Amino acid sequence: MGVTKRDLKRMFKGDHRMSLLIDMLEPQQRGEITWAIGEIPTGVIDGQNRIFELANEPVGGVALHLYPMTRFLPDDFTLDGTTITLAAHVVPPADDERILADYPYLKL
Repeated sequence: MGVTKRDLKRMFKGDHRMSLLIDMLEPQQRGEITWAIGEIPTGVIDGQNRIFELANEPVGGVALHLYPMTRFLPDDFTLDGTTITLAAHVVPPADDERILADYPYLKL
């Protein structure tokens, strides 16, 4: 049994952006909507790389943050399928930083 919208709302109480993402979830054809929470996208962390890959294709959007506290705004990155590209005005993460992603995806 998967996690319900109600469960997710409780988990992310007070996080307006995640609440909006949860509200956007609609049942899909087949499969189960599940969440990647705290996923570390693949990609070189060297202070120059701006391109990272998610393990799954998001349904409804992505909440992206720089560990531990910085939240990226929607204008800070683009998402194309599973590819995240940081905008030119964003300083790419340095060696001691980590990008984390939270997003819903369809598990077939």
